[in-house]
Amino acid sequence: MINLLFLLFTSNYVAGVCYFPVEYQGIFATQSSISTISEGSLHQYSQVTILPDAIPVWGVCHKKFNNNVILRDPTAGDDCFRCFQISLHSRNVIQIYTEGLNKCYSTELAAHQTCPTLHSVKTKRASEIMLYKSRSFTQDGLIDRVFCPINGRFRFTYDVNDGTESSVECPEATSELSNCPRGSELQLRFRRCSFGELNMGLRCLGDWEGHEGHKYLALWDPAVTTDTQPRYRCAMYSVESATGRVFVSFSIDATCTNHLHSPWDGYEAMVLTPLPPPTPPTILHTTACAFPRWAQGSWQHLQIDAKELWVQDDGADKKYQTLCLSQHAPHGERYALYSKTQCGDEEFSCIWIKKRAVNVIEYQMAAYPSAQYNASRVCSDDMFRGQEWSTQGRLDPENLSGCPITGEYTGVIPDAQELCARLSSVCSDPQHMHYTVHSCFNHSEIYEGGGDAMVVDGGSGGHPGAGGESHRRRRRRRRGGVYRVWDPRALLGTRGTRHALRHAPRQLSWAHGRAAELGWSADAQFTTIGAQPRRRERPTKQIYVFRNDEIHTPSPQAQAQAQAQTQQEPQVMGQTVGTTRLPYPHERPFYFRVEAQESAWAHLRGQDPVTIEEREYRCLGQWSEGGVMYTYTHRRDVDTYECFAGVVVNTNEIFIIEAGTSCKRGLQPLAYGMKLVRQATCSEIEARSSNPPTSLEVTSLPPWWPPTTKNTWIKKTVTTNTPTWNNEIARAAHSSSTRGCSELLLMLTLLLLAAL
Repeated sequence: MINLLFLLFTSNYVAGVCYFPVEYQGIFATQSSISTISEGSLHQYSQVTILPDAIPVWGVCHKKFNNNVILRDPTAGDDCFRCFQISLHSRNVIQIYTEGLNKCYSTELAAHQTCPTLHSVKTKRASEIMLYKSRSFTQDGLIDRVFCPINGRFRFTYDVNDGTESSVECPEATSELSNCPRGSELQLRFRRCSFGELNMGLRCLGDWEGHEGHKYLALWDPAVTTDTQPRYRCAMYSVESATGRVFVSFSIDATCTNHLHSPWDGYEAMVLTPLPPPTPPTILHTTACAFPRWAQGSWQHLQIDAKELWVQDDGADKKYQTLCLSQHAPHGERYALYSKTQCGDEEFSCIWIKKRAVNVIEYQMAAYPSAQYNASRVCSDDMFRGQEWSTQGRLDPENLSGCPITGEYTGVIPDAQELCARLSSVCSDPQHMHYTVHSCFNHSEIYEGGGDAMVVDGGSGGHPGAGGESHRRRRRRRRGGVYRVWDPRALLGTRGTRHALRHAPRQLSWAHGRAAELGWSADAQFTTIGAQPRRRERPTKQIYVFRNDEIHTPSPQAQAQAQAQTQQEPQVMGQTVGTTRLPYPHERPFYFRVEAQESAWAHLRGQDPVTIEEREYRCLGQWSEGGVMYTYTHRRDVDTYECFAGVVVNTNEIFIIEAGTSCKRGLQPLAYGMKLVRQATCSEIEARSSNPPTSLEVTSLPPWWPPTTKNTWIKKTVTTNTPTWNNEIARAAHSSSTRGCSELLLMLTLLLLAAL
């Protein structure tokens, strides 16, 4: 009887879950009003926070595939789903397309059919939402600096196309623009313009290529403090290769669509003409050399031609254009350079380039550049003493070799014994491998990457549909845009040191804590483009039964007693007991941490499978040094580059440790790395994937997909009274059927308890 009662509670609610990578998380600003020329510009912004598992403005992460994510909004009692196309253009800029925030669908399948396509984006049938990061979840909360794609010193003309006059505001090319002294900031000096003289600075947030092939640039004006001027700007730009001229046009506001049509047609337009370069020193006419063919090409921060090299130094916020002067020992790997910054500053230096693989090189720059060329000293050993290697991957890799592992390996995270990892190669494509982190107690919920697994919520305590109070709240009609997020999932714990293979769980609690410290609040009001004004309901607080208590599913009597206790102590935010508590999301803050005596992952024991993180890597090359194998990879799910150091004990056992974006030396994989043991060979994986379980009807699963993973594309059959001809929820009249089911469930529960 008890088992039957438990099944009644657990079968009531089934939901998917997915997680956003760390690179997506932060506090963002988005424009909340549309600017028009006729009515004047009023630039207002709202805050949007991306947490590891939710965007509270719109819902909880339910499923991810490619760039699309389906968010589940359970705030009105019934789950509704929306599809968003989310593109990470830089560390500070996210562009979102969606059908609209005023439409929500009763089924995941119906929402999936509305996911934006390339056609809907190009024809502007999909709504655009631009997110500009204002605070990060790092210790200092600052956003990253991004180097400007418009590089150097220019003079420009300027024109505002507001329809009020036909004259050009700055007709003469006397105004100046440069990214000096910081390469991540544009300094503009308007001169001889109709509105007088003006100086302003714009910080580059990121640049990308749009669907139509145009190049875009996002800018932030930190000096703007009023609503009359735009704080964030979106621009298109084009570089004329023959002359070096740059054509730039701006939208009227923070969107990338409002009065912005091409690099030559926008609300504001500029034509930048580069200043002539300074006369090069005479030494360039008497000496010259060439870089090796294996080094030539486009790399992450290097562009190498036969005699010229461009290097972007993010640490110094500078970009150097260099010419090869002479080749030096050892092994002819050092090259004396004449270098010039984007601001025109000249110096002589040296670069040391080593070939690690066909698609991987490493370089060091001389520590002491000089104003005079000294052939015997410029590339001496003293110039590189104490310098570290910077690893670079080729942007267009060629002749890719396979990853150093084949098959499937598993292991335990050393500094989080409750977490396990799986590293598997794609046997049909040996240049790729997949890495997942999951709870050692189970294996399916995905916290980072493409989370396609389904998870059963094993208790009713965290579900808003359980209990009379939640039932009464369902009757309230909610209209328009923003709802509270009811999903109570949070993995709570303290922030630890980043391990060899950094995993999202440590970032999970850290992100929520930093979000609260930086001013994010679950009770904040949000207004977003395309949304109608909505009213937020504030439900009364409830007690959440601890997951690691002896009784996992509370009885109705316990729920009533807990509810009465909460009403007597309305100011209590959370119980400071020695356990990890999963709070209701309507308690402030949205997620918070209770210091635990036991592991932060102990509450996962006995629950359904939970996967913590998933990544996809392309191996660019590997080499051995000092008994350690270094593998440089391109992480494709977030477009970053990462290095791993490892030791292969034998074909069945390896130790690996994360070595950063540049392969850090001195690590000890055998002592501090993660031990991985091979569980299956490629032939075994292929045999397993060719014979899927009978419940899996889709045969296009990747070869590394475990046979026990539930395929979420197979929709769970649910009995509902919703008319089949209309899957769209009006958000005001879709709770009657669910209310009836809840009443029936409550009656059955009471009858079962009476039978006990």
